[in-house]
Amino acid sequence: MNLKQRIEKTLNDLFPINRSLTGCGVRKTLDYIKDNFLPDGDIKSIHSGTTVFDWQVPDEWNINDGYVKNALGEKIINFADNNLHVVSYSTPVEKIIEKDELLKHLHTLPKYPDRIPYRTSYYRKDWGFCCPHNLVESDKFVGPFKVKIESQHNSEGNLNWIECLKRGDKAEEILISTYCCHPNLANDNLSGLIGALFLFEYLKEIKTKYSYRLV
Repeated sequence: MNLKQRIEKTLNDLFPINRSLTGCGVRKTLDYIKDNFLPDGDIKSIHSGTTVFDWQVPDEWNINDGYVKNALGEKIINFADNNLHVVSYSTPVEKIIEKDELLKHLHTLPKYPDRIPYRTSYYRKDWGFCCPHNLVESDKFVGPFKVKIESQHNSEGNLNWIECLKRGDKAEEILISTYCCHPNLANDNLSGLIGALFLFEYLKEIKTKYSYRLV
Protein backbone atom coordinates (compact mmCIF):
# COMPACT_ATOMS: atom_id res chain seq x y z
CA MET A 1 0.00 0.00 0.00
CA ASN A 2 1.14 3.53 -0.66
CA LEU A 3 1.08 6.23 2.03
CA LYS A 4 -2.39 7.51 1.12
CA GLN A 5 -3.85 4.01 1.25
CA ARG A 6 -2.21 3.30 4.59
CA ILE A 7 -3.56 6.54 6.07
CA GLU A 8 -7.06 5.76 4.82
CA LYS A 9 -6.90 2.19 6.15
CA THR A 10 -5.77 3.39 9.57
CA LEU A 11 -8.61 5.92 9.69
CA ASN A 12 -11.17 3.33 8.63
CA ASP A 13 -9.88 0.80 11.17
CA LEU A 14 -9.91 3.21 14.13
CA PHE A 15 -12.95 5.37 13.36
CA PRO A 16 -15.65 2.86 14.48
CA ILE A 17 -14.06 2.10 17.88
CA ASN A 18 -15.91 3.70 20.78
CA ARG A 19 -13.43 5.70 22.86
CA SER A 20 -13.66 7.92 25.91
CA LEU A 21 -11.18 9.01 28.57
CA THR A 22 -10.85 5.40 29.67
CA GLY A 23 -12.12 1.94 28.86
CA CYS A 24 -11.94 -0.98 26.47
CA GLY A 25 -12.10 1.20 23.36
CA VAL A 26 -8.96 3.08 24.38
CA ARG A 27 -7.11 -0.17 25.05
CA LYS A 28 -8.25 -1.61 21.70
CA THR A 29 -6.97 1.54 19.97
CA LEU A 30 -3.62 1.39 21.76
CA ASP A 31 -3.22 -2.32 20.93
CA TYR A 32 -3.83 -1.47 17.27
CA ILE A 33 -1.22 1.30 17.42
CA LYS A 34 1.33 -1.01 19.04
CA ASP A 35 0.68 -3.81 16.54
CA ASN A 36 0.80 -1.60 13.46
CA PHE A 37 3.07 1.32 14.30
CA LEU A 38 4.91 1.10 17.62
CA PRO A 39 6.00 -2.50 18.33
CA ASP A 40 8.52 -1.09 20.81
CA GLY A 41 5.93 1.22 22.39
CA ASP A 42 5.09 0.93 26.06
CA ILE A 43 1.39 0.85 27.02
CA LYS A 44 1.07 2.35 30.48
CA SER A 45 -1.75 2.81 32.97
CA ILE A 46 -2.73 4.83 36.01
CA HIS A 47 -5.46 3.86 38.47
CA SER A 48 -8.82 5.60 38.69
CA GLY A 49 -8.91 8.00 41.63
CA THR A 50 -5.23 8.96 41.33
CA THR A 51 -4.57 12.67 41.76
CA VAL A 52 -2.52 14.16 38.90
CA PHE A 53 -1.71 17.81 39.65
CA ASP A 54 -5.16 19.47 39.92
CA TRP A 55 -7.00 16.57 38.22
CA GLN A 56 -8.24 13.22 39.44
CA VAL A 57 -8.33 10.22 37.12
CA PRO A 58 -12.02 9.32 36.73
CA ASP A 59 -13.62 5.91 37.06
CA GLU A 60 -13.11 3.66 34.07
CA TRP A 61 -16.21 3.72 31.87
CA ASN A 62 -17.46 1.12 29.43
CA ILE A 63 -20.71 0.77 27.53
CA ASN A 64 -22.41 -2.26 25.98
CA ASP A 65 -25.61 -0.79 24.58
CA GLY A 66 -27.88 2.24 24.54
CA TYR A 67 -31.07 3.17 22.75
CA VAL A 68 -34.37 5.05 22.75
CA LYS A 69 -37.52 3.28 21.54
CA ASN A 70 -40.61 5.25 20.59
CA ALA A 71 -44.23 4.30 21.26
CA LEU A 72 -44.20 2.08 18.17
CA GLY A 73 -41.26 0.07 19.47
CA GLU A 74 -38.84 1.55 16.93
CA LYS A 75 -35.25 2.27 17.99
CA ILE A 76 -35.10 5.88 16.93
CA ILE A 77 -31.76 6.48 18.68
CA ASN A 78 -29.30 3.58 18.75
CA PHE A 79 -25.74 3.45 20.08
CA ALA A 80 -25.09 0.53 17.71
CA ASP A 81 -25.60 2.90 14.76
CA ASN A 82 -23.31 5.67 16.01
CA ASN A 83 -21.16 5.98 19.14
CA LEU A 84 -22.12 9.63 19.51
CA HIS A 85 -25.74 8.74 20.26
CA VAL A 86 -24.98 8.14 23.97
CA VAL A 87 -23.45 10.85 26.14
CA SER A 88 -19.98 9.62 27.09
CA TYR A 89 -19.77 8.46 30.72
CA SER A 90 -23.56 8.10 30.99
CA THR A 91 -24.80 6.21 34.02
CA PRO A 92 -26.95 3.10 33.48
CA VAL A 93 -30.67 3.67 32.96
CA GLU A 94 -33.66 1.58 31.89
CA LYS A 95 -37.16 2.98 32.17
CA ILE A 96 -40.24 4.29 30.38
CA ILE A 97 -40.48 8.08 30.22
CA GLU A 98 -42.57 10.77 28.60
CA LYS A 99 -41.40 13.31 26.02
CA ASP A 100 -40.79 16.13 28.50
CA GLU A 101 -38.40 14.03 30.59
CA LEU A 102 -36.56 12.65 27.57
CA LEU A 103 -35.96 16.16 26.23
CA LYS A 104 -34.16 17.02 29.49
CA HIS A 105 -31.63 14.30 28.64
CA LEU A 106 -31.45 14.87 24.90
CA HIS A 107 -28.85 16.97 23.05
CA THR A 108 -29.32 18.31 19.52
CA LEU A 109 -27.94 21.10 17.33
CA PRO A 110 -30.91 23.10 16.00
CA LYS A 111 -28.55 25.22 13.91
CA TYR A 112 -27.27 22.03 12.21
CA PRO A 113 -30.37 19.80 12.25
CA ASP A 114 -28.76 16.85 10.44
CA ARG A 115 -25.76 16.52 12.77
CA ILE A 116 -25.28 14.48 15.95
CA PRO A 117 -23.54 16.48 18.70
CA TYR A 118 -20.82 15.07 20.94
CA ARG A 119 -21.44 15.41 24.67
CA THR A 120 -19.74 14.04 27.79
CA SER A 121 -20.53 13.73 31.46
CA TYR A 122 -17.11 12.84 32.84
CA TYR A 123 -17.42 14.45 36.24
CA ARG A 124 -21.16 14.60 36.86
CA LYS A 125 -23.16 11.40 37.23
CA ASP A 126 -25.91 11.72 34.63
CA TRP A 127 -27.16 10.04 31.48
CA GLY A 128 -28.17 11.32 28.08
CA PHE A 129 -28.55 10.83 24.35
CA CYS A 130 -27.56 12.85 21.29
CA CYS A 131 -29.38 12.88 17.97
CA PRO A 132 -30.09 15.06 14.91
CA HIS A 133 -32.57 17.80 15.69
CA ASN A 134 -34.62 16.70 12.69
CA LEU A 135 -35.53 13.53 14.58
CA VAL A 136 -37.13 15.50 17.42
CA GLU A 137 -39.34 17.29 14.92
CA SER A 138 -40.27 14.14 12.99
CA ASP A 139 -43.32 11.84 13.22
CA LYS A 140 -41.12 9.16 14.77
CA PHE A 141 -40.60 11.21 17.93
CA VAL A 142 -43.71 10.01 19.74
CA GLY A 143 -43.83 8.71 23.29
CA PRO A 144 -43.90 7.23 25.74
CA PHE A 145 -40.28 6.23 25.21
CA LYS A 146 -38.23 3.33 26.50
CA VAL A 147 -34.70 4.47 27.31
CA LYS A 148 -31.86 2.09 28.08
CA ILE A 149 -28.15 2.58 28.63
CA GLU A 150 -26.12 -0.45 29.65
CA SER A 151 -22.87 0.97 31.01
CA GLN A 152 -20.43 0.46 33.87
CA HIS A 153 -18.34 2.80 36.04
CA ASN A 154 -15.37 1.09 37.70
CA SER A 155 -13.56 2.90 40.50
CA GLU A 156 -10.90 0.16 40.36
CA GLY A 157 -10.24 0.80 36.67
CA ASN A 158 -7.42 2.48 34.78
CA LEU A 159 -6.56 5.20 32.32
CA ASN A 160 -4.21 3.96 29.58
CA TRP A 161 -1.78 5.56 27.14
CA ILE A 162 1.19 4.55 24.98
CA GLU A 163 4.70 6.01 24.81
CA CYS A 164 7.56 5.43 22.41
CA LEU A 165 11.04 6.98 22.34
CA LYS A 166 13.18 7.49 19.24
CA ARG A 167 16.73 8.27 20.35
CA GLY A 168 18.71 10.94 18.54
CA ASP A 169 22.28 12.19 18.84
CA LYS A 170 21.23 14.17 21.91
CA ALA A 171 19.28 13.00 24.94
CA GLU A 172 17.21 16.19 24.84
CA GLU A 173 13.67 15.26 23.81
CA ILE A 174 11.06 16.81 21.56
CA LEU A 175 7.59 15.69 22.65
CA ILE A 176 4.87 14.76 20.18
CA SER A 177 1.59 14.48 22.08
CA THR A 178 -1.87 13.58 20.84
CA TYR A 179 -5.01 11.93 22.22
CA CYS A 180 -7.50 9.23 21.30
CA CYS A 181 -10.37 9.84 23.73
CA HIS A 182 -13.08 10.91 21.25
CA PRO A 183 -15.36 8.49 19.35
CA ASN A 184 -16.49 8.91 15.75
CA LEU A 185 -14.66 12.21 15.35
CA ALA A 186 -12.16 12.59 12.52
CA ASN A 187 -11.03 16.24 12.76
CA ASP A 188 -11.03 16.44 16.56
CA ASN A 189 -9.29 13.16 17.24
CA LEU A 190 -8.09 10.84 14.51
CA SER A 191 -6.47 13.46 12.26
CA GLY A 192 -4.05 14.37 15.05
CA LEU A 193 -3.50 10.79 16.14
CA ILE A 194 -2.85 9.49 12.62
CA GLY A 195 -0.71 12.49 11.70
CA ALA A 196 1.45 11.95 14.77
CA LEU A 197 1.84 8.21 14.07
CA PHE A 198 3.02 8.67 10.50
CA LEU A 199 5.30 11.58 11.47
CA PHE A 200 6.89 9.47 14.19
CA GLU A 201 7.24 6.54 11.78
CA TYR A 202 9.20 8.82 9.44
CA LEU A 203 11.37 10.19 12.27
CA LYS A 204 12.30 6.66 13.34
CA GLU A 205 13.71 6.01 9.86
CA ILE A 206 16.08 8.97 9.77
CA LYS A 207 19.02 10.26 11.79
CA THR A 208 17.96 13.07 14.12
CA LYS A 209 19.82 15.54 16.30
CA TYR A 210 17.30 15.36 19.13
CA SER A 211 15.42 12.44 20.62
CA TYR A 212 11.67 12.27 20.03
CA ARG A 213 9.02 10.90 22.36
CA LEU A 214 5.52 10.14 21.08
CA VAL A 215 2.79 10.02 23.73
